[in-house]
Amino acid sequence: NNSGLGLRHYTEDATSITGNLIINNAATFGGGLFAEQRGPSPLTISGNQFISNSAARGGGVMVSVSDAGGSLSISNNIFHAKSVVAGGVNSFPNNGAALWIENKNGTLSVSNNTFSAHTTFSTNPDAAIIVIHCFESDSSCSGNSFPAVPSITSNNFIDNNIARVIYNNQQASADEVDATNNWWQTTNSTTIESLIFHQDDDITHGLV
Repeated sequence: NNSGLGLRHYTEDATSITGNLIINNAATFGGGLFAEQRGPSPLTISGNQFISNSAARGGGVMVSVSDAGGSLSISNNIFHAKSVVAGGVNSFPNNGAALWIENKNGTLSVSNNTFSAHTTFSTNPDAAIIVIHCFESDSSCSGNSFPAVPSITSNNFIDNNIARVIYNNQQASADEVDATNNWWQTTNSTTIESLIFHQDDDITHGLV
């Protein structure tokens, strides 16, 4: 199983992943960390440094919350340097330089993290630091996505050279992502809008 070569978490139990330095790993899914919360207990990912990891999905981290209604908090981490390797999965291009998120029926928050020095890659012109994707059971994101979407708030996006910061691939009317109080290294609303791929770019996608 080519996922989470730095660290892999797959359980229903309450778990905290804190204080780790995870560096220079490569995988298909979640180069630094692959985490799936399968039960109603919380998973906390905080105070870690994900440095120079790569993957086709989620260069730093790939996370998902399954239909058991668990919760996952990603906070106060550093995601630094690297993007994703070439080659898509299930007809979706490689993406998610730092973070790939799938949330089926739980609570998932991304807050107070720093994302820095991520660079673009030519194989995907809409490459993004964070990708919000439907749960894998609906791999096409064809409009049957689950309305449990993450919040992405109070993060710092600095010194990145990549087409998008957030790519919302959820495709249902209820898939609206809260992305307030982030620092985008600019206060220009037009520039910030250009860093987000969502309903304003494609009417079939959810709004950020």
